[in-house]
Amino acid sequence: MLINLSNHHSQNWSEDQKNAANQLFKRIIDLPFPDIDPSASIEEVIELAQRFKLKCMKLFDNEQENYLDKHNAVHVMGEMTFTYNLVFLLHQEFIRTVASATEQVANEDNSGIKTSVFRFKRFRSFHIENNLVF
Repeated sequence: MLINLSNHHSQNWSEDQKNAANQLFKRIIDLPFPDIDPSASIEEVIELAQRFKLKCMKLFDNEQENYLDKHNAVHVMGEMTFTYNLVFLLHQEFIRTVASATEQVANEDNSGIKTSVFRFKRFRSFHIENNLVF
């Protein structure tokens, strides 16, 4: 099972990303990424990350999934300090974490407006030194 903790509901993912997730993790459960107040202290961000670690663990338990299984992971994409702290906390529980690796294609029109399209390429595991490696 893949817990998708991002601002992008899996229903809106590209076919390539959905296929990769289903092949690697069998199914996807969406958990909306929290709104992180830019004025929040790092202590508040860590406390929020701790709450989301417990939410992820409860989702695995509710779905009767062993979060230590290599086919289970949390896909974390969002605000960087929250992401870092949540990934760290999940790794302390030996829970696999992944991010989407994408290719950015940027185009600029004649008026100077730049648009970017991100093309999914693969899921890449997070690695924290002296912790579980996937």
